[in-house]
Amino acid sequence: MISFKNQHLQARSFRQQILNGTDFSGADIRGCNFNQAQLVGANFERVKAGLSPQKLMRLSGIMIAIALLVGDALSRLIFGALGQIPNSSAWLFVLVLYGVLGLAGASAGISSLKSISLKTSRLAGVFSAVLSGAWLGFFYAGSASGNNPSIAIAGAMSAGLVMGVASVFLHQSWIKIAIATIPTVTTYGAAFLLGATASVSLSAQHSIGFAYAIATFVYVWLTLSSLKSIIRSLNLASTTSFKGANLTNARFDQAALNHTDFSQSIGYC
Repeated sequence: MISFKNQHLQARSFRQQILNGTDFSGADIRGCNFNQAQLVGANFERVKAGLSPQKLMRLSGIMIAIALLVGDALSRLIFGALGQIPNSSAWLFVLVLYGVLGLAGASAGISSLKSISLKTSRLAGVFSAVLSGAWLGFFYAGSASGNNPSIAIAGAMSAGLVMGVASVFLHQSWIKIAIATIPTVTTYGAAFLLGATASVSLSAQHSIGFAYAIATFVYVWLTLSSLKSIIRSLNLASTTSFKGANLTNARFDQAALNHTDFSQSIGYC
């Protein structure tokens, strides 16, 4: 019989492992991932479960680092676009930027709403990840190649594909947080771009500026919704999770189970 009795296991992953009859008694399992694990007859007496400060800090650091990196690229793209005029050679890329940021931002915001179905949320999340990866790949590939359009487009396609595949098939918590952060920053970028456009249009007394202003408020709201979703994901990823685990006859006597996820688990009551 495997024994982790009284061990410090904080933030360990046991996802989908077969651990029937394993002794975890007295162990620190804060932040551990037991999702879809087989834990029939396992002993969790006196365990300390719940939120792992160590894991929360690590995931928060990843989120902040990615937000700064993506924000820098996005700000350079946006300020470059704001300096273009309709007759310039780069105008087509400006229009594409508006479209990509707008669609990616809207999809990210929609995927974070609690009022929609899980299937719709996942589809919107994947779509947003693909578009966010595309503009990011376009920027970095273009910058590295001296603004070569062909290489920039190839970079956009490659990065979009990578983000789409990662969002569907990779389930590590840090990858999920990273993938969620990029579209959220993209949504904020869309709000900033629309706000700047609204300001210019209203200053020139163009009535379309009001439409841009309304769109700006919508995207600010979507940004806040996406940010709240990331914060929820951070907290969930940092807690002990038995989601979908088989806990038939598992023992939890005198266990501290605050901030523990037992959703879809079998045998726990």
